[in-house]
Amino acid sequence: METVFETWRVQLDDPDAFRQPGMTLRVRADGHDDSISVIVLLDRVLVSVSRTPAAQLRTALEHHRPPETLVEEATMARMVGAIERTLGPAVLEYLDADQFVPQDSSGLIAVDADDAGLAALAERCGPEDAAESDVRVWASPVWVLAEGDMVVAASGFEVWADAVAHLGVLTDPSHRGRGLGRRVAGAAVAAALERGLIPQWRARADLTASRRVAEVLGFEERGQQAVFWPH
Repeated sequence: METVFETWRVQLDDPDAFRQPGMTLRVRADGHDDSISVIVLLDRVLVSVSRTPAAQLRTALEHHRPPETLVEEATMARMVGAIERTLGPAVLEYLDADQFVPQDSSGLIAVDADDAGLAALAERCGPEDAAESDVRVWASPVWVLAEGDMVVAASGFEVWADAVAHLGVLTDPSHRGRGLGRRVAGAAVAAALERGLIPQWRARADLTASRRVAEVLGFEERGQQAVFWPH
């Protein structure tokens, strides 16, 4: 997991994050954003907060156990008061090459990330599913399944710090439940591994279908993530 830790340090622009087991409170300089970000990776926890609630939260964190419950809204509300909005919690899952379970790749094609059929799929899935998959930031190529002229499932990834492939998958709402998501995701995972990247799967904890796809492919949960906006 050291490569994963280092990749998150690059993504967060925080060279001290996840260096040691336990909890770290990072106070951001951007005072205009009062969000509280919590990332749990194995036995390491990073809580990132603006200056506004930092002192109150620091005192509460010193006495809080277990740290993984910090991604729960009820836990955070007890520390800082009412929560206006929550993003997540999401699970963070990873796999090694020897854990990967290949899928049927027959009929899959690779397209550019700006393919019109992919854009139409994202439109049919709606803004929430498109945002969950991070389809807008996938790099080329993207692996798709089409029926006629219509793309019905797609998977791709964004490369983080030349080390991690942050994966996503989209399946047309009218074609779900047929195993299409795991087939396109399997192709994306295989491509990531061929490039020497570590596949990363992030899904909201309540998205059982997405988590099931990850499980079938061989992913294992290694962390959690959530963002809170206090009242």
